[in-house]
Order: sequence, then structure tokens, then C-alpha cells
Amino acid sequence: MEWEETEARLESRSAERRASLERRDRRRRLLPWLLCPLPLPAAGAAALVAVLRKAHDAAWPAGQAAAAAIACVLVPALLAGWIGRRHGTVDAILWALVCAAIELALAFGVGFVALDLGP
Repeated sequence: MEWEETEARLESRSAERRASLERRDRRRRLLPWLLCPLPLPAAGAAALVAVLRKAHDAAWPAGQAAAAAIACVLVPALLAGWIGRRHGTVDAILWALVCAAIELALAFGVGFVALDLGP
């Protein structure tokens, strides 16, 4: 009798643990698809346009402006790679590259063409 209750309690906990692991895995699968295609690149593109505008207005040295621009592209790309790391190294690298490409497209497309910030 007592062992049946213990076994039922163990099975109940096991089912709860499995459900919790499934929810966590689902979140980890969805997180790159929610953050990497638009929010991270959009934030990086906004920062890139702002930094380049400030560098132009304040006449920063070329090295400082280049370092700031590279940082604006690398930080969101590295975050995207870190978010996608759960799916393997190749996926992490691909997420980082996709994020950087979308960010540059947004910065050049929206920032330079639509806002007339281009050369």
C-alpha cells in the first residue's frame, strides 16, 4: 500500500518534470526565431545609424568611428549567436550572420536611403 503511494508520487513528479523540460525546450526553439530576425537587427541598425550620425556631426577620427560602427554590428550578431547556441555551433554562426546581414540591410535601407543620410 505504502509503496503504491510512493510509486504514484514518483510517477507524478516524473510527469511534471517531463512537462517542464518540454516547455523549456519549446522556449529554446522559439527564442531565436523571435529575437534574431527583427528585434536584435533593428536595435543594432538604430544604434549604427545614430553612431554614424554622431560621428559625422562631431567629426570623430576615422578609427574611432569605424570601431564604434563595428561594435554596433558585432554586439547584436554575437547576441544572436549566443541565443542560437543551443541548436549547435553551425546554427549559432548562421544566426549571427543572418542578424548582421539584416542589420546592415536595415541600416543602409532605412537609415541611409529613407532618412537621406547616405553619401
